[in-house]
Amino acid sequence: MKKLLILVMTAILLCMSMTAMAAKKEYNPYVKYVLEDDDYQETLLTINSVKMAKLPKVAVMYVNNSQADFYKAIDKEIMKNFKVILNPYVYQFIDGTPYLKELAEMGVEDLTTAERADILDVYENSDIDYVIFLQIEPMLRKDKVTTFSKGKEMTATAPFKMLDIKRRKALYNGRITRVGDSSTMFFKLGNKSVAMEAIELINEKVNYEIKKRLPKYKRTDENPLEKKPVTITVEPKAATPAKENVNVN
Repeated sequence: MKKLLILVMTAILLCMSMTAMAAKKEYNPYVKYVLEDDDYQETLLTINSVKMAKLPKVAVMYVNNSQADFYKAIDKEIMKNFKVILNPYVYQFIDGTPYLKELAEMGVEDLTTAERADILDVYENSDIDYVIFLQIEPMLRKDKVTTFSKGKEMTATAPFKMLDIKRRKALYNGRITRVGDSSTMFFKLGNKSVAMEAIELINEKVNYEIKKRLPKYKRTDENPLEKKPVTITVEPKAATPAKENVNVN
C-alpha cells in the first residue's frame, strides 16, 4: 500500500511539473498581435511572391520594460501600430526576438546601452535590410490635486533606433518622451488610461520618423527615387577657316 501511495504521488507531481512547464510558454507580442493576426495573414496572401521578394525586410526589436501591470495592453497598442505603419505592401515585417536573444548571449542585456556595431554585427550575415528598436521604460506617475479636480500624469520614455544594415549607419537614434495627462472632478482616475494616452503619443512620433527616414526599397537595389545625373558630351566644333580679305583695285 505504501509503495502504491508513493507511485501515485510521484505521478501527480510529474503531471504538475509538466503543466507548469506548458504554462511557462514564452510570451511573444509579435506572434500574438501581428504574425498570427488573421487579417494580416490574409493581406500577405494577396501579395505576389515575386513582389514580396523585392520588399525590404525590417526586423522589429521591441522590449517592454514598463513594469506596469497592464503591460499586455501596451504591447497590443505598440504592435498594432507597427502592423499598420509597416505596410505589408511596402515592407516585410520580421520578428526581432531571435536577434535579441543572440545579443543577450553576447552579454548585451540592455539594448539602450548597446553599441551600434554590436547590433549591426548580429545582423551582418542575415538578409535583413533595416532594424527598428523600441523599448518602453518604467513609467513615472504624478498625481495632481486642485480645489475642484483630481488629475494624473503618466510620463513614458522610449529609446528608439532605426539602423541601415547594409550601409552600417543609423537612420535615427533618440529617446522619445511623452506625457499622458487627465483630470476629473468626480471619478477616480486609473493609471492605465492615462498611460495609454502617453503610449499613443509615442506611436505618433514613431510613425513620423518611420515615414520620414525608413527607405521603401532594399539597400541592394538602386534607389528608384534617386535619378542618376545625365552627362551630356558636347563634341567640339571644327574650327572655321578665317576669311581672307581681298583688295580689288
